[in-house]
Amino acid sequence: MFREDTIDGGAASSGGNPFKRNAAGERNLTDISAIVRSDPVRARRLAREAGENPDLWIPNNPL
Repeated sequence: MFREDTIDGGAASSGGNPFKRNAAGERNLTDISAIVRSDPVRARRLAREAGENPDLWIPNNPL
């Protein structure tokens, strides 16, 4: 009843910011790709929160 719904169909993992690097300095590119496709506005916000330039990750063209 109180389970979190997945708006993006479960494409992106819930929880953390995929743009933030882990202890080994790596990012989860699968999760980044999924969130860029499903919710580009949120992806831009998460990229900025992680200290990344969103223009390098999210295309500005609509195609």
